[in-house]
Amino acid sequence: MMVKRWLILTALVLGLDQAIKFLVISNQVDYTVNQGIAWGLGKELSWQLIIVLLLIGLTIWSKWLWPSALIIGGGLSNLIDRVIRGGVIDHINWWFVPSFNMADVMITIGAIIWIIKEFYGTKSDI
Repeated sequence: MMVKRWLILTALVLGLDQAIKFLVISNQVDYTVNQGIAWGLGKELSWQLIIVLLLIGLTIWSKWLWPSALIIGGGLSNLIDRVIRGGVIDHINWWFVPSFNMADVMITIGAIIWIIKEFYGTKSDI
């Protein structure tokens, strides 16, 4: 039952991010194509880092299902962009932060939840 919920949340994160990116591109909203990883970093090592991050995501999944759904859903959405568009579509621009997208937000939230649970929770807290 938990795996089914995990798959649903992962699919929701992926679908929501792809829908937002589709609307951004369709409506010609200001966006950038990021060929690096999250927050515009790692342009020269992006494929190697994606593989490492997916392996970390799978490790996290085995321990914390909910945060890993956010991390893997966001990661898969960005991977789809990279394969289809040659880079990740970033469309959220704040004056002090590099451009990012909803998938980056989900990955970051999942990582924060995972860290908090790692230090303060138990596996049954999921």
